[in-house]
Amino acid sequence: MRTIQGINFDWLFVKKTAGVSIKDHKESSMEIVNLPHTNLELPFNNFDEESFQFTSIYKKHLSIKKKQGHRYFIQFDGVAHKATIYLNDQWIGIHENGYTGFQFEVTKAILDGDNLLMVEAEASHDLNQPPFGKTIDFLTYGGIYREVFLIETPEVYIQDVTIQTKDLLTSPKVMLDVQSNGGKQLYVEAFDQGNLIYQNEFSLQDCIQIEYPFELWDLDHPKLYQLKLTLDKEDTFWIETGFREISFRKDGFYLNDKLVKIRGLNRHQIYPYVGYAMPKNVQIDDAKILKTMGNAVRTSHYPQSKHFIQACDSLGLLVFTEAPGWQHIGDEVWQTHYLRSVEEMIQQNKYHPSIVLWGVRVNESGDNTALYQKTNLLGRSLDSRPTGGVRCFSFSEELEDVYTYNDFFHNGRNHYLKDIDEVIASDIPYLITEFNGHMFPTKSFDTPERLTEHAL
Repeated sequence: MRTIQGINFDWLFVKKTAGVSIKDHKESSMEIVNLPHTNLELPFNNFDEESFQFTSIYKKHLSIKKKQGHRYFIQFDGVAHKATIYLNDQWIGIHENGYTGFQFEVTKAILDGDNLLMVEAEASHDLNQPPFGKTIDFLTYGGIYREVFLIETPEVYIQDVTIQTKDLLTSPKVMLDVQSNGGKQLYVEAFDQGNLIYQNEFSLQDCIQIEYPFELWDLDHPKLYQLKLTLDKEDTFWIETGFREISFRKDGFYLNDKLVKIRGLNRHQIYPYVGYAMPKNVQIDDAKILKTMGNAVRTSHYPQSKHFIQACDSLGLLVFTEAPGWQHIGDEVWQTHYLRSVEEMIQQNKYHPSIVLWGVRVNESGDNTALYQKTNLLGRSLDSRPTGGVRCFSFSEELEDVYTYNDFFHNGRNHYLKDIDEVIASDIPYLITEFNGHMFPTKSFDTPERLTEHAL
């Protein structure tokens, strides 16, 4: 059976010394840390934003009883921002996106007994990948700021599962597309809060279709189910998800064919002192706070913690998540990384019913027909949810399914929002993703009248 083991305690950490290889950084001079970890704890304010822009070295000893015929993977949920991985002095791979997770197979490098995992994490703004390349209006931090896992599977295992739904409001059907490196039989079980409600066996040669009257996920009753897939009685693959129908139309957003007025906030994954490196319970608390203030959240301007998105699933919050970036589009290499980040964002978040829109355009960037045709085609090929792309100027190219727009028209003394026909030429769905905000600022020394006006 598959096992997933968190390996988040007792790491060794040090700032990389220029000209010294990763293996030559002595363990005796390294600090013991736990994950999530920030590469530099910062003061509350008045610090140099370049202070965390350096390369970090992490090392972790793993005691493993290696099993013949089994495969081993290391999964990182987030490393800021270029991660180079070594195991037992063997180079494993590089990942160049600080906001999505990644996984490397390490079966050939694993030893029976003591193993040394080493990570070089580069956090420089000189990296040629999103969101870097120009000015960024948020801090990017550094370090292994999300959890890490060791995964063990049988030789034949489930690699990925895609879920499609059909006619949920009439005769519900849930279809599974299972990718594996072999295997013949798939045993499917569905659980509702630990109670088995469905089971069936399928041949991988056949269409895997679950017919069961699942309760639909909605904002007031965010129903979640757990699916357990067992391949040839050997490998197990768990999915937690919910089932619902969504539609952006000219007259608004529909959830399970009911019109819902979207009201919410944008959220950064940034915390005082430790930047991105906050654990599960604090991520959940943020979602709870947002739920008290509306029904939606935009993860500006990058994919965020799985714990936060899972909390949105369980609380009933709509999510618009977007690939990383802020106004700048780089060269061909940069754009290749951006396309990869779009793919990873969707693949890693596709089971979350709370997500209703994929952001496949760099926030507030100019039009780039070639790039955004590719991102939209990629998004639609991976998932059925609509695409959006945030801009802050009118009459941009309408390549996405939803025209998402930052409306900064209000200055405190005029109309609050632009008329839609002042922003778009067609009648495609339209969503305001930022309003007013920094365009109408206040200071602590402003008059009570000004502060009240801003609050209202």
